[in-house]
Amino acid sequence: MEDRQERACKLVELYLSKIFGSLRVYRENHKFLIPWGFSAINAFVYRREEEVFIGINAPVALRVPNNKELLQFLLAENNSLTGCAFSVEFEGDVLDILIGVKLRFEDITRDSLEFITLTVGNLANEYGREIIAVFGGITFKEYIEKESVKENTSGEKLLHATIFAGDRELLLEMYMVKDGSYSIICRPADEVDRILINARREGEPSSVFKLFENVKDSLEEGNIKLLKTMLTDYEINLDLVCEVMSKHSRHANKLRDMKKVITELSDQFINGKISHREYKKRLSDIEREFGLQ
Repeated sequence: MEDRQERACKLVELYLSKIFGSLRVYRENHKFLIPWGFSAINAFVYRREEEVFIGINAPVALRVPNNKELLQFLLAENNSLTGCAFSVEFEGDVLDILIGVKLRFEDITRDSLEFITLTVGNLANEYGREIIAVFGGITFKEYIEKESVKENTSGEKLLHATIFAGDRELLLEMYMVKDGSYSIICRPADEVDRILINARREGEPSSVFKLFENVKDSLEEGNIKLLKTMLTDYEINLDLVCEVMSKHSRHANKLRDMKKVITELSDQFINGKISHREYKKRLSDIEREFGLQ
């Protein structure tokens, strides 16, 4: 069954790379993340008894104050949606809203995966703007940039390292946020409020220790391209990393320009200014330009 699940993961990764471009798809074990506007598309392959399933969801709005009118709105919208639905996760007086669907892997084709992922991602962005404007809350992107840093530095500090990247001194730290959940934080020693890296991992501590060492080595070597393969678009502040390491890495300015172009291209597609075909063509051109094909 493990082999079947892994084969499914490889096929899903291939399909997602064709749909969104390999530069936008981040994989961690059986989970995939694609940055998408103010949200992110998550795909995860899992098994249940003898069958393999794929779940696809995207955060719509996070930390939304819980109230009866909001829940009534979500229930009413669920009645009008086809093929996907809202779900909520409660945390005290606030809740996180996601939209998604779960399917049997054997029913998935590249065309159906393209339709589902794009629909879920675009609905998350559209509903997110509406829900936050009316009911409050923050976007997934805002949560990653602000709130998650507080959460990820609230636990026990397990490791601490001082790194010299060129003429800049950086602090790299690993925290145990809770049992089985760890974070890696990196910031300039002289500007501790500016975060270069804010990564969260679940699982065995040994795998996070390994990631910590790999991140440390990449920063010391100025290998931003390798650093970017280990972390998602939301876990690394590429603009700040390139700014800090501009004298230490010959790839810094090139990667910063690449991120800017890709972000603008994705925004154009999400907002309906270009077609999916045009998006994929131009993204493929970017990959070739930067030597990634």
